[in-house]
Amino acid sequence: MEKGSFRLGVNYWPARTAMYWWADVRPAEVDRDMARIADIGLQQARIFLLWEAFQPQPDHVSDDALRSLQTVLRAAERHAVGLVLSLFCGHMSGANWVPGWAVDRSVPTAIRTISGGKVVPGGAGDIYSDPALLDAQLLLARRLAATFAGHAALAGWDLGNEFSNLRLPARPEEIARWSSLLTDALRPAGVGVVGGLHAQDLEEDRGIRLSSVAAPWNEVAMHGYPIYSAAAAGPDDPEWVPFLATTAARFAGKLVDVQEFGLPDHELGEDRVARYAQAVLQRVWRSGAVGASWWCFTDYVAELRRLAPFDLAPHELHFGLCRADGSAKPVADVWRQFGRRPAVQAAPVAGPAEETWYAGLPRTMDDAYRQWRGGS
Repeated sequence: MEKGSFRLGVNYWPARTAMYWWADVRPAEVDRDMARIADIGLQQARIFLLWEAFQPQPDHVSDDALRSLQTVLRAAERHAVGLVLSLFCGHMSGANWVPGWAVDRSVPTAIRTISGGKVVPGGAGDIYSDPALLDAQLLLARRLAATFAGHAALAGWDLGNEFSNLRLPARPEEIARWSSLLTDALRPAGVGVVGGLHAQDLEEDRGIRLSSVAAPWNEVAMHGYPIYSAAAAGPDDPEWVPFLATTAARFAGKLVDVQEFGLPDHELGEDRVARYAQAVLQRVWRSGAVGASWWCFTDYVAELRRLAPFDLAPHELHFGLCRADGSAKPVADVWRQFGRRPAVQAAPVAGPAEETWYAGLPRTMDDAYRQWRGGS
């Protein structure tokens, strides 16, 4: 991709399998989907390495999973789609997917834990400070970096998807050290590193400070969904995601990638979702973001409705640019028509200092968002 251009991307699971993909990766399916992603005009896709598939034991990385990932990278290369690989997945679509060896059954959690394809009691162990869990994560990160360094389709690393939903850190210093160690382990592959932060990392004090956790990253990544946030003006409030992105950029002191935004259309309708996507894309581009990615590439097949997480969250089946049968929705045309364009240099937006922000929540966020929206 040309230097200085605004990146257009998408988050990817196949329609047939969703999170159950890594047990049955089909080359023809992946090749077809990467071709469709390229046809929409998207330059990159973020994919998720289900932790138990890639590391079934703490001291063992699966060669089969690495071969499957090689298949996916080759398909992406054929269609000039860069892949961002999200490690330790981790939190996904309202559930936490954790290898059995990393589950702490004594941990109370409001988010369901899935291990071995089943819902199990407990939650993730302390991934930020437990020495054994840190060693395991570093083993996988180093193996991935060594295996795929220099691959033409490798566009970047992501330390994990919304990892504060997987496990809250005890202190900001612990998660900052975790971020630094993993970033250093991935650096030899020669591509950028980020981490999947999300709105709740700004809405609540979750023991994360963007200024420190993002310090070793090339950019800061932010996810936002007004449909999930009480502070937003409605489910398709087009100002919410740009507000989160500019706040993340200010706290981190880095350029921001809007790594995830989207809206399910099963109740709102496809045309309304397309209008929302268009409004947000224009706003985040003008506000100085370096890229944006839609959640997600495709709806999932109805048969997945009986499996977790869709049994309790059926709306997760309906976020796609495409329908489960492969046909494009109106929102796909929005991304295609937006096209390639240069990134915009924008001045930072003023607001509360980071520690003031967290000390004053929720008032500081409410006041800042009211000012962002012009006092409305």
